[in-house]
Amino acid sequence: MASAITFKYLRELQGKERAVSTLTQIPDDFYDAVVSYLKRKQRISARDSMRSFTDLKEIENTVPVIKDIFNTRERKIMSSCIRSARTAIKVENMTLEEEKTFDFVRDTLKKRRKFLDRLFETGDEKSKNEIPQETVGEKEETIDEKQKDTTFKKIEVIEDIPEFVAEDLETYGPWSPGETVVAPKKVAQIFIDAGKAKNA
Repeated sequence: MASAITFKYLRELQGKERAVSTLTQIPDDFYDAVVSYLKRKQRISARDSMRSFTDLKEIENTVPVIKDIFNTRERKIMSSCIRSARTAIKVENMTLEEEKTFDFVRDTLKKRRKFLDRLFETGDEKSKNEIPQETVGEKEETIDEKQKDTTFKKIEVIEDIPEFVAEDLETYGPWSPGETVVAPKKVAQIFIDAGKAKNA
């Protein structure tokens, strides 16, 4: 692929990328090939002073084109990540490097959407008051399971603690003085150090 990179090729690719909303097909080694192309031009310029000006101008003109291709594809990938986090869609023509970025961002967004769903659930006070008894029992079992996990800590609340989202993206609280609860170990220690809770 490296030998196929030319300024003309890059300009044509830039035009295609701008013209459509989907990703155009490029080789998996496209970005590596671009780097090799620029290094090759720089070496030629260093060896041949007669060609240096022409090659340097070509490099100067090429860099903005490459950046535009990258930025355009990046915007498309980010938009696809958002859509994929909501609905299962297939995104084609990504390089292996782009696929890794896509998977990471999409999975992060999916976690955020789960948090949003829980936010609406915990905000519905009427639903809280109408929780069947067996559901409450299930919740207590979950707390017991968390107590067994070394990443959680049981504390007794001394001062009001508002609802918060911990590092695991789970929502906890609100808690009132006198309650005995289970929280992520790091967060629990913060509340203890702040005088808002104590070891249970």
